[in-house]
Amino acid sequence: MAPKSVWFYEAKVAFGFSALLPAALLPLYGVYLWLLTWRTGKTPTSAAIGGDLELILPLVAALTVAHLMTVEREERFALLRASYPEHPLRLPLLRTLGGLGLALLWFGLAVACAWSGVGAVDPLALLAPACAPALVLLGAALATGNLTGSYWAAAGLVLVWWLGEVISRGTFSQWLFLFAHRWPPDGVDYTSNRWLLAAFGVALLLLNGGICMWRQAMRHYGD
Repeated sequence: MAPKSVWFYEAKVAFGFSALLPAALLPLYGVYLWLLTWRTGKTPTSAAIGGDLELILPLVAALTVAHLMTVEREERFALLRASYPEHPLRLPLLRTLGGLGLALLWFGLAVACAWSGVGAVDPLALLAPACAPALVLLGAALATGNLTGSYWAAAGLVLVWWLGEVISRGTFSQWLFLFAHRWPPDGVDYTSNRWLLAAFGVALLLLNGGICMWRQAMRHYGD
C-alpha cells in the first residue's frame, strides 16, 4: 500500500465506534464539574480535578485502543496480512503510534472539558497524574489484544485491573499502584511510583512487539 493509503487505513482502524464510546466519559465529566461549581459556588482545585482524571483518563485511553491489535483477526484477514512482505514490528509500531495519538487526543479533550466546566485550568497539574497509569493500561490493552485477538479480552483485562486498583487502593500493587496521586499508599514514594509505572508501561509496549515477532517466528518454523 502507498504511504497515504496506509495512514488512511490506520486512521479508520483507530477511530471506530469502540474508540469513541468510552471517550464520552470526558464530556460527561465536564458537565459534572460545571454542575458541581454551579451548585456549590466553589471551583474544584486543579489537584482535585487531576485526581479525578487520574482515574478517568487511563481507563478511557486503554478502552479506546483495546481493538487496535485485534482488527485483522476479528475481521478474518490476519492470514492475508501475514502474507505481505512486511517487518513483524511494523504493525505493532503503527498501532502503538495510533494508540498514543488517541491518548493525546483524549488528554487534550480532558483539558477542554475541564476548562468548560470550571474555567481556566493548569493543564500540567490536571494531566501529569494520569500519564504513567495511562501508559500502563494502554500497553496492557495492546499486548492482550495482540495475544488473544479479542477486543473483549483486552477490554475486560483493563476493566478488571482498573476496578481492582480502585477497590484495593494499592493494598496489593503498592509501588505499582496506578492511582497513587489520588490515594497515596503508605511508604510509597510518589515520584518513584510514577517512574516504575512508566517503565512498566514501556515494557508492555515492547512485549506487544515481541508477540508479533514470536508469532512470525512460529509461522516460519511451521513452514
